[in-house]
Amino acid sequence: MNAPRIILVFFLFPFLYFSCGSPTSFDPKGELPEILLEASLLQSFDEVASEVSFIELKQPKNDYINLSCGQHLIHFQGDTLWFADRCYPNMSVHLFLKDGSHLTSWNKRGESPGEYRSLHGMQINNERLKINAGTGKVVEYTIPGFEYSNTLNLGNFTFLSDFRQTADGRYIIAPELEMAVDANKSFPVFYLLDTSSMEKEPLPIRATMLSTEINEGKIALFDEGYLLNYGIADTIYQYLNGHLTPYLRLNFGKKSVDNNDLFGDEEFFFAKVFTHQTVAFNAGEIAFSEKDRLLRIKTFGLRENPELEMNNRKTFPFEDIFINSDFVVKGFPALVEFGNNVGIDNNGYFYEVIQYEDGQNLVEKGLLGKYTSEYQKLLNDKKEPEDPVILRYKVNF
Repeated sequence: MNAPRIILVFFLFPFLYFSCGSPTSFDPKGELPEILLEASLLQSFDEVASEVSFIELKQPKNDYINLSCGQHLIHFQGDTLWFADRCYPNMSVHLFLKDGSHLTSWNKRGESPGEYRSLHGMQINNERLKINAGTGKVVEYTIPGFEYSNTLNLGNFTFLSDFRQTADGRYIIAPELEMAVDANKSFPVFYLLDTSSMEKEPLPIRATMLSTEINEGKIALFDEGYLLNYGIADTIYQYLNGHLTPYLRLNFGKKSVDNNDLFGDEEFFFAKVFTHQTVAFNAGEIAFSEKDRLLRIKTFGLRENPELEMNNRKTFPFEDIFINSDFVVKGFPALVEFGNNVGIDNNGYFYEVIQYEDGQNLVEKGLLGKYTSEYQKLLNDKKEPEDPVILRYKVNF
């Protein structure tokens, strides 16, 4: 395994698969909206964003909590911000007000009942905080007290990327590849799970074997259903009332991934990604703002980066793409490393966690544009310079 493949698997592709199956049905109009994703649509952050502000996460008065882990999750509920660090061995959950004031922290990492072995995901609904422990176990706690409530068993997997409960009580799950590889070396990305019988029904969305180590399907709440996405997919799907339909097709023009990439030599594909920068693709993330009807995804490689270094993730050309209800597209070069969790609140604001090293990169390259000086002032005034800052913004359309 050469260097490009190592970097791709361990740093770039926790989201690497492609849709090669057929949906169960098409949209009611018989036409699937398609958007063209090219470098020409990209603008600077300060041209796309508005109502920008920065929130300093403040330390508690009589204690110190580690907030500088590079892997984290954020979630918003009312006037509170939930921040979880995913780094071993800490894996704590912290509760803040939206102005960054610390309220309280919890840590229930462990192997005993009511504890989580790892922290891969975090959901809040029906006054419950649900911790995805990664292998199919979901530990539920009451909020705000963080008292143990229940353990949900979704199966026994090497890794469970994401899950959501459907209207009929079943669960859409996205486990790592473990079964059902067909003659074309493809496999289902998502399953419907009935927890009463533990029977799994694969959804007709299949990925190829370009990466057999990781399955990273992603699910976002969308109206009364969900949107489904995953890396290198050319189609985003909608699941609603038991039906799966294509929602949007992504066209990367001359940089589109082709069948030779999907079923051919992996090393050749990695060379196209890193050495030649001749392919662009959907990186698999998805979020949806109900307030402003905005879909957010990440892409890779719309524009080339002449300073791309295979062992420096900060040089990887990721982009943040926003699509409104009329399928108009705006985007800007991603501000932080790929995988940093994004939050959305009920007022339509997007939030991103800027860790110290990410912030230094933003200042050095001027990626915040006219907002750079405001961010720099906050850094200069911070008591704990290495603690993260939350970037808050809306997107102009």
